[in-house]
Amino acid sequence: LFFFFFIFNILMNKYDTNYLNNLKNEIMKMSEIEWINIFNIVKNNNVPFTKNNNGVFINMSDLTEDSIKKINNVIDFYKKITTNNETRQKTIQMINT
Repeated sequence: LFFFFFIFNILMNKYDTNYLNNLKNEIMKMSEIEWINIFNIVKNNNVPFTKNNNGVFINMSDLTEDSIKKINNVIDFYKKITTNNETRQKTIQMINT
């Protein structure tokens, strides 16, 4: 399994602890495939991370503003897909009843 754990060490960061905590909570709701997309953003933006048998660890204070924006875009994208799929399923159920 591929796990994400986020370490909070907020020092001199533009984003406050509450914001980063909410971001972490949104990421933790996502599926493993979605986590991989988040990890690719981290890796491609040269954000330091560590990996071991327990998962991938990211110090969120190391995230750049650009990384945070990209991560938010991924979260928004997956939320829209989920909402669209749920709406489609409800429509199908209504048609079939």
